[in-house]
Amino acid sequence: MDCPTHSSRCFDEARPAPSVARDTITAHLLVGNSGEREGETVVQLYVRDEAASVVRPVRQLVDLARVRLAPGESRSLAFSVPLERLQYTLPDGSRGFEASDITIQGAFAADDVRCHETVPAPAAIHP
Repeated sequence: MDCPTHSSRCFDEARPAPSVARDTITAHLLVGNSGEREGETVVQLYVRDEAASVVRPVRQLVDLARVRLAPGESRSLAFSVPLERLQYTLPDGSRGFEASDITIQGAFAADDVRCHETVPAPAAIHP
């Protein structure tokens, strides 16, 4: 049985180039279509808290974008994630997050992470 060829999606940059400023994580991903057909995909942005004192998910979906690309086309996607989206219940019962390294992951699916970068994030505790 002969199946048609699908578009091939890829991240054109190996790192998501994140930064943390003014209570926001910003990440830029360059995604491309290396196939011969137009294609549409969903690019997902995950975070992982590397040193939380409570159990946290291995990866937490924080943003996503649907993008349609022509054959050979690449597009830069910018994600801005408020740090408050990363809050969880701390051991003392308050909401917030601890100062930690945060790993930003660019993926096409939770089990298809293509790039990652780790950045320091400041603590933010809210009573």
